[in-house]
Amino acid sequence: MPKKLPHFAAVDLKEMRRFWKQYRGNEDIERLLLEIQHNRNLIHELEDYFQTILKVWQAEGRGQLVAMEKTRLLYMMERSRFGNLQGLYVPTNRRGEEDPEAMEMV
Repeated sequence: MPKKLPHFAAVDLKEMRRFWKQYRGNEDIERLLLEIQHNRNLIHELEDYFQTILKVWQAEGRGQLVAMEKTRLLYMMERSRFGNLQGLYVPTNRRGEEDPEAMEMV
């Protein structure tokens, strides 16, 4: 199991845009910012798949699977860490279409 990171404030979209402009041309910083956004998009995609699996699981009357519930909670915690609780924009377009606001950063 990976070592836990210390608690820290998530980088919000406004900060990421500022860093993108401030460090434009610094390939390492640009890669780090793109990696953050990539991982956030991936979390949203995985959450969609999870919701589909959960609906089928519940429709079949299989009850509440502990691993599924823990996964759901992890998604909720991660999503709120970089978005909802801080009042930040969280991309909602999860159908593979480009989200104009998220793409403004790049």
